[in-house]
Amino acid sequence: MSKESSSIVASGFVQLFGSQLLTRLLTFGLNLATARSLSPESYGIAAVQFHLINTTILFLSREGFRRGCLRVDPHHPRATQKVLGVALLTIPIGALLSLLVTMTILATTSAQDVVFHQAIVMQGVAASIEMVAEPLYILATSRLLFGVRVACEALATVAKNAITLVLLLNWKVAPALAFSWGQLGYSIATLVGFGTYFFLTPTNKRSSTSRSNYQKRSTLNKGSKKLELDRDILRISGTFSIQAGGKLLLAEGSKAVLAAATPLQEQGVYGLVNNLGSLIVRTLFQPYEEIAFVAFSRAPSSSAPPTPAATAKAKRERAVLLSTLCRGASFLGGLAAAFGPAYSYLALWLLYGSRWAESGAPAALALYSWYVALLAVNGILEAFVHAVADQRGLHQANIVLVVVSVLHMGLSVVAVNTAGAAGLLVADAINMALRIFYCLWFTGIFFNNIGGLGAVTLLPKQGTRVALLASLIMTLASQAMFLPEGTAAVAAAVVPPKFVLAGKNIGSLVTAPLAMRAVIHASIGVVCLVGVLMTAYRSEKDVVAQLKSFRKKSD
Repeated sequence: MSKESSSIVASGFVQLFGSQLLTRLLTFGLNLATARSLSPESYGIAAVQFHLINTTILFLSREGFRRGCLRVDPHHPRATQKVLGVALLTIPIGALLSLLVTMTILATTSAQDVVFHQAIVMQGVAASIEMVAEPLYILATSRLLFGVRVACEALATVAKNAITLVLLLNWKVAPALAFSWGQLGYSIATLVGFGTYFFLTPTNKRSSTSRSNYQKRSTLNKGSKKLELDRDILRISGTFSIQAGGKLLLAEGSKAVLAAATPLQEQGVYGLVNNLGSLIVRTLFQPYEEIAFVAFSRAPSSSAPPTPAATAKAKRERAVLLSTLCRGASFLGGLAAAFGPAYSYLALWLLYGSRWAESGAPAALALYSWYVALLAVNGILEAFVHAVADQRGLHQANIVLVVVSVLHMGLSVVAVNTAGAAGLLVADAINMALRIFYCLWFTGIFFNNIGGLGAVTLLPKQGTRVALLASLIMTLASQAMFLPEGTAAVAAAVVPPKFVLAGKNIGSLVTAPLAMRAVIHASIGVVCLVGVLMTAYRSEKDVVAQLKSFRKKSD
């Protein structure tokens, strides 16, 4: 593997993981405080409806440009001008989408709900402000300025959390307005953070603070600062933007169905589970996927002539990188799948209280734990496909996304009406599995002359898989024995009532205090986790060695 890609994976992931860990922990604190103080109905407005508004505006406006601009050769003397020339288009696009989305919602909701309308307008304004900072965000990513992103995202998250908490707990502001003021604070802090770095920090200090040689080579060309609209980058950004529409429909279409077809209480349950479950996804997997995409895009170096031998070597390097990253991600996802179902009830009981633990949230969180395993694998595989596919390949991926999106939406309607939030998660899992199958088909064609790279090589070794399965069985048995309330709460959402009653009768045989039984159940989980980690360390020595080599090459 090239030294370039190793450096990106090692140093970039550490910095982005640090940022995600800090910001997600702060966000988790906010969610915990608000969920305890709000009804499920009020929580559902912010967790589902406002989330859909922001995601729709921001994802459609910027996702394609973020990926397209990473295709700019960082060694080009006018790399910065090429990036900004295309990235600046996100500002008017974001403003237009904010206006359209806001006006559509205002026109389709009751005019009597004045507070909700005010909150919607504030959400649109916040999205427009955040898009003003987007060109600087893209420039920072293209220069591998992950430390700047860490600082800006942490600053914005602190501002959002502080404003929301103060307004909710001290000033007793309506929840919808409190969340909207917090979103405005996030957008302004993001713009101030990136603007301060790029416009108020001296150029020499900006260059000296980076550990990356790429940043030093891609500083502004002082001889010519005129922006350049690269048509190839613009075209591929447009392709990625179309693809973003399909991904948005896949990722958020089910939530739109949930918002349209279920009461606010059900939306609140789903929102709580999604925020809690995605703490791991967004903290660990999101930076992992971002760094993987950057590494796949930059690796291998194009300095060597494109001879058959060089092409074969390049593919082997990418195969090693893909296998290593995918095995790491699938192991982390496997941990969630092995331990999440048996500890969903206990986690909700400890964090949010009995009201949430006795709702449909434990069943939804247990299903989300298995969904995480699919998310982990799909994230790395799609990062690879999007990074190496040519224009034709990207168009083909877009067609697949459209087909899968249509199937997913139809399945979501049926699943939500049948089983609410739990059914929606099943539909999401099927959607993710279909996307994984397509990515595996693509990688099989891409590496057709390499050999040795099959689906099994992208997963942990057999010993690790057996340890994960054994832990799943043991922890579920432990919950049934020591914490049958959890088993009954999960079963209540997925099996007929007569079986749930049977589970409760079994639970009545346990006379020990709940706290004591919870400690025993948690202790069994710790023992199983230690066993899995020890097994993985012995079985995955080649992955551990490869990750260590990443770190050495980045120093």
